[in-house]
Formats: sequence, structure tokens, C-alpha cells
Amino acid sequence: MLPPSGFDWHYKIINPARVHIGRQGEYDGQTIVALASAHKLPVVKGEADFLDKIREMSWKDKPSDNFKMLYQTESISSEKAAKCARMERSYQEFKSRYAPPSIQYLIIKDICLVCQHPESSKVGVSFCFSERSWPGRNFKKFEILANDFFQNAEFEKLTINDY
Repeated sequence: MLPPSGFDWHYKIINPARVHIGRQGEYDGQTIVALASAHKLPVVKGEADFLDKIREMSWKDKPSDNFKMLYQTESISSEKAAKCARMERSYQEFKSRYAPPSIQYLIIKDICLVCQHPESSKVGVSFCFSERSWPGRNFKKFEILANDFFQNAEFEKLTINDY
């Protein structure tokens, strides 16, 4: 997995199934993070069931007073040579440790691809691109960078025998 083109990206392998890439944004308080992770997937019966399961997984987080969802969409995606769902969401984060006292909330925008690994229907691979910024200071080329990241992400051969 390669970081999006340009800029000064920090690359960190958390473990063999999780990689983080990040950088500071153009403004104070702005960060951009890319993540790739492998995980188990539930058994699904076709694209509609796959999308339903991904939707269930994405909404399972309990509501919090610290976040207000602005929008969330999920759709089947043909961006990769695998069964994938694309999720896009934007929400407000209140009481953020990253916001100065003068800022009431931060805006977080996520674009994720959740894919079934081509070698195993039990293995999911998630590619997520996320921005956190002050209101009105969003990264202007966020979608372009996210799509660049997704395009460069590749599935590795599975080496885990349990799947």
C-alpha cells in the first residue's frame, strides 16, 4: 500500500493486518489519515446482503453526545477487482482534544472501501481515508487524494491458514 502522491506522509505498520498513513493538513488542527486493515467478514449471500452487512457494521457504534452525523451513504463499488462497498460520511466532533477552546466542533469526513478479499469470502480488507478539520478549513483535494489512495491499494496474497 502506497500513500497518496505528494506531501510529507508518515507511514506506520501497526501489525501485519493494519497500516496507518497520515499527515498534517494545510491548516492548524487539520489532519489526514489513511488506513488499511484486514478483518473477518460475516458470511454473505450476494451483493445486496454484503451491503446490508457492511451497513450494519458501520452503524453498530452507539450514539454519543460527542458526535453529530451530518450524512452517511453506502453503495456497492466496482473500484477494485473484488466485491466492495463504498461508504462516505461526515460528522461533527464536539469536545475534541484537538480543537482549541474557540472552536465548538471539528468536522470529520471519512471515505472507506470495505472489500471481500479475492482469495477468501471470510476476509475483509478495509481502506479508509479520513480528514479532521475546523469548520470551513476542509482540505480542498480530499476526494482526489482518497481516490488516489484507493487506486494504489492492492490485495496481497493471503498467508493465514485459518481463512
